[in-house]
Amino acid sequence: MLKLYAAWAAFDGADRAKLLSACGSLSEKIGSRHDRDLPSALCARFLLAYALRQEGYDDAVFSSIVWEGKPYAACGSAPYFSYTHTGADGTYPGAAAVLLSDTEEVGVDMERIRPMRRSGVISGRLFLEHERAYLARQASDEAFFRIWCAKEAFVKRTGEGFSRPFSTISVDPDTAIAASDGIRCALSFAAFGPHLLCAAAGACARLEPIVVQPHILWEQFASKL
Repeated sequence: MLKLYAAWAAFDGADRAKLLSACGSLSEKIGSRHDRDLPSALCARFLLAYALRQEGYDDAVFSSIVWEGKPYAACGSAPYFSYTHTGADGTYPGAAAVLLSDTEEVGVDMERIRPMRRSGVISGRLFLEHERAYLARQASDEAFFRIWCAKEAFVKRTGEGFSRPFSTISVDPDTAIAASDGIRCALSFAAFGPHLLCAAAGACARLEPIVVQPHILWEQFASKL
């Protein structure tokens, strides 16, 4: 089983206000230090709880998750999961995504496709020569994020995070493969609204996100705050 879930963090005004007041002291624990990130960070946790329930896991699995470092379920080896979220920006509400597997470690990243003023500087420092050539051929904002999301999904899968320099990870967007120091994984790219999603796993057929409405997440999991 390899499933990708996605949701907008578009809680209505009243729910958003309740959420912000309820979880201020939890901001660091949910990986967010800014109000604009809190709804999407909580949305990611709600979405993970929802996905686990949909795939037949008991709620005790979610309750057993250790959130430090690469999060994992302490109740056993499965399920494996990765999650990501984007913060709000003006009228943009933010979003979250979760990747689940019952057989192997996985990684997922999501970015909103947008112009990057420093893309040349970033790619010059962190992208390899063939990746920069890909950017030149494609000449699009999406091309930059294909490589960036792939590298981030790769280090989420290995659990190393930014301790593995992005300049050591080779991404081939055309064959959907990422590799570094003998570690190799397959990639799957998908769209969710203006976002690009990238899933990383040992084998990865094309995934389409299962979209969950935010009011469902709020109704089922807000009581867990």
